[in-house]
Amino acid sequence: MSTLKNASVTLTAQVILIPVGIINSVITARFLGLDGKGLFYAIMMNATLLSTLFSFGTAGINRNLAGRPETDRRALMGHNLSLLLIITVIALVISRLYRNIPIQFFQKYPPELWMLTFIGFPLLFMQMNFMGLFISLNRIHIYNGIRIFTALFQMLYNIVFLGLFHLGYATAAIGWCLSLLIVILFSFYRLRSYISLQGFDLKQSYAFFRFGFVICLSSIVNIISFQGTVYIVQYYLTPGDLGIYSIVKNISGFLYLVPTSVGVAALPNFAAQPIHEANRLLSKAVRTNAIVSFTAMVGLAFLAYFMVVPLYGQAFRPAVVPALIALPGVFLFGFAHITTPYYASAHKKPGVNTALSLLQAVLALCLGLLFVPRYGVVGAALTTTMTFTISIVVNFLVLRLYSGLGFVHFLPNSSDVSYLFNIFKSSMQKIRPGVR
Repeated sequence: MSTLKNASVTLTAQVILIPVGIINSVITARFLGLDGKGLFYAIMMNATLLSTLFSFGTAGINRNLAGRPETDRRALMGHNLSLLLIITVIALVISRLYRNIPIQFFQKYPPELWMLTFIGFPLLFMQMNFMGLFISLNRIHIYNGIRIFTALFQMLYNIVFLGLFHLGYATAAIGWCLSLLIVILFSFYRLRSYISLQGFDLKQSYAFFRFGFVICLSSIVNIISFQGTVYIVQYYLTPGDLGIYSIVKNISGFLYLVPTSVGVAALPNFAAQPIHEANRLLSKAVRTNAIVSFTAMVGLAFLAYFMVVPLYGQAFRPAVVPALIALPGVFLFGFAHITTPYYASAHKKPGVNTALSLLQAVLALCLGLLFVPRYGVVGAALTTTMTFTISIVVNFLVLRLYSGLGFVHFLPNSSDVSYLFNIFKSSMQKIRPGVR
């Protein structure tokens, strides 16, 4: 019960992010144009890839271990801070070496794009780690507050520097990096209340590395499976095509708010509950997610069909059809956002997530290499839907083996609708006193 209430509060908070996210997306599209939007998106996605490749599973370690009573949080924080130093050194080394790599791809984009990528890489790494700590410590209100602050800061920054001063994509990327830095400093300050910031235990750090190895592999494979089409588009197509595809990802990305909210709230409880209670929670979470996500998908399809051109401009009209193609696949993939913490926390089997992500990555790469060079952005959207559909079918078959729950346990019913309505009403009553 408390898990789904936390999820509804998180969802309500993240609903605030939808108009803010749309405004941010519209501002960057309108003032940067197709190429500028694509270059700005490339910086964020390249930094995301690097922070995942060199994460050593730290964000996953934080999410899964920080909330457990037996975890030495002092050693965990020391592990985080020492890795930040290592990641910073890696970013500096890569920034020096990439120019000597004889691959045309690196010459395809301007030098400032790569410089800003290497600046954002360690910042994004630490921001993700701190957010994972807040989730595991069940400080969901801080997690929500940080996300809202980041979105509002970027919106105001873009309004001023892009809207008023008409500066380019590099300025937008600097604002993104600045928001990450502010979040890191704030998180560091707040975490002092929950975790000692002094000390480093080499033995404990080695244990964290061992635990995080499988999680790291899963994260790497997962980003390839989830964002692989972005990098294929970036490699084969133009910055303008990447700008169009970024709008497709922006629109479909709003659909992740629902299952992400449920997964974030459920993760600490999956770890703390016995298996039969975790199964009950899983069933309820999937059913309620299906109801809200389907409603959101219909609304986003309406937005994609009727509002892309009025909001983003005529140049982004080619994003309409790919967005409509991608939405059903993203809707299905929401199921995985709930099963991922279930496998990792309830059954202590992060390797299951790795195997499922590996299947998905292979599908994404094979289908992406087949469709994107031939059909462009439409091929990327088709790759997304086909990949997610196949992987979710396999995920459900695996889930039956671990949970013993059949398909009927995940079918929504009228009581779920009533429950969601009551939870949402209760959440709004909690939020109103704070607003007043």
